[in-house]
Amino acid sequence: MQVIHDMHRRGTLSAGQVDAAKRWREDPYKVMLAPILFRIMHDVCIKELWLETIEEKHGWPARSAKAIIGLILTAISECDGFLIAKPEVADAALREQVAFLTAADVDAILEPMRMLGLTQVEARLFTILQRAQGTALSKDMLHRRLYADLHDADMPEIKTIDVHVCKLRAKLAKAGATFCIETVWGVGYRMEETKKAA
Repeated sequence: MQVIHDMHRRGTLSAGQVDAAKRWREDPYKVMLAPILFRIMHDVCIKELWLETIEEKHGWPARSAKAIIGLILTAISECDGFLIAKPEVADAALREQVAFLTAADVDAILEPMRMLGLTQVEARLFTILQRAQGTALSKDMLHRRLYADLHDADMPEIKTIDVHVCKLRAKLAKAGATFCIETVWGVGYRMEETKKAA
């Protein structure tokens, strides 16, 4: 929050905007933001990146980050930080989604990396599919979640999803895992639990 407080001291942000930033940092899941806006807030409030670094990262003109951050905080403040309904099921699903938007779910990907010999990307893909077990996820959704911590211009092509799925299938089979990845034609992929051998 150092950048936020610095902007407030310089008169760039109001007390209400600072309060919105504090509330967002305490629980980002209450506020529905587009992934790009979420990443900006994450860079400022969690990663503590300086404004110049954020501008360079996104290819923005100099001194534009202040205005963009101010606008996001105003939007959060106007919505009072409670755009998402509070039911526990919806909240749990949203928390899982946001974990991959921020690529912060480190513990979840360490286990499949160790147990199945997966790369980081494969482990993240495995975890995304496993948490949505039984539900078909489109390639576009998998692509956005898998590379959510990258700027759009830095994302690899969407066809890399097929490559990662192919490698992941082979490693799951080799490890004798109880999960398999099914192709859902015209949609994407779905993970299902297989029966253990007797």
